[in-house]
Amino acid sequence: MTISKLSARPRAAVIFLLAATSLCTSYAQTASTHPVVGTWSWTLFNGQCNEALQYRADGVLLSTSGDAVTVWRHSLSAQPDAQGFYKVVETATRYNSKKDCSGDVVDEEGFEATRFIQLNPAKNQLIVCKTASLAACYGPLKRESLP
Repeated sequence: MTISKLSARPRAAVIFLLAATSLCTSYAQTASTHPVVGTWSWTLFNGQCNEALQYRADGVLLSTSGDAVTVWRHSLSAQPDAQGFYKVVETATRYNSKKDCSGDVVDEEGFEATRFIQLNPAKNQLIVCKTASLAACYGPLKRESLP
């Protein structure tokens, strides 16, 4: 039986189920396909400071570092470049103007940072770099959880 031969009520239910299945599949693919999405953390300065990055599939990044808490909008490249770096552009949307582990302060709405992330082969650790090279990076941050 085709959808066009169904009465209006069952046809609406079938269309709803198809749409819901499509949306759920799309969300699941978005949430699970990008390997950077999830929570990452590390401890630095001999255990004196903790940093955590939570990259969410909805484009939000929650960053905690020392006393600093910052909410960013992020845009991750879909694929890594030839050297294995994902480009991420982060734009600050909310912040508490406190010092992070390095002593830096985000205190400007709209402040934009471009970073380059490289994952290890197991995809359970990452490093964050200023450029698409290993010249100026920090980490490794370990994966704490998936989205």
